[in-house]
Amino acid sequence: MILLIDDLRTIPDADITAVSYASGKEMLENYTWDEVIFDHDLGSNDEKETGYRLLSDMLESGKRPPKIYLISSNPAGVKKMQLALARYGYGSKDGRNYVLEEN
Repeated sequence: MILLIDDLRTIPDADITAVSYASGKEMLENYTWDEVIFDHDLGSNDEKETGYRLLSDMLESGKRPPKIYLISSNPAGVKKMQLALARYGYGSKDGRNYVLEEN
C-alpha cells in the first residue's frame, strides 16, 4: 500500500492521500505501508506540523517502510528529511527516492 502525505498534490498510484498533518499522523500510526510519499509543507499555520516531523516520528517509533519518496519543493525541508533518512539506514541515488538498506 502507498500513502501520500501532501496538502496539494495527488498521485494516481497512491492508495490513500493524507492532506493534513493530523491525517498523516493517523495513517502512519495505525497502518503499515510499503511506500510513503512525503511533502514537507502541509499547509498548517503551526510550524511543527510538517512532513519532516511526521517522518521523524515514524522513524523514531520503529516503523520503517521499505520505500520513501520525498516530493517536497522546500529545499530546506527536503535536506532535513534526507538527513533523517540517512540516519535510519535509508539510501538514495537521487536524493528523492529512498530504500531501506539495513534491517
